[in-house]
Amino acid sequence: MKKYISSTLLIIFIGFFNSNAKENIPNPNNSNNNFRIIAAGCLAATAQTELNINNVRTTILAGGDMWWDL
Repeated sequence: MKKYISSTLLIIFIGFFNSNAKENIPNPNNSNNNFRIIAAGCLAATAQTELNINNVRTTILAGGDMWWDL
């Protein structure tokens, strides 16, 4: 049991010493304008339906905001 605990601690310590973190420096050559080109000009969702499960009733909207209190 002592050998198991010591080997586990050794693995944990090796993991801590081998991990490192760097600052995220943005690339000046990367432009974020591609997202605006790819996005479509979609209209807002207009469909909705009512979901009844047991004694719980909720409105489901087609716009992706399913569980809001409206």
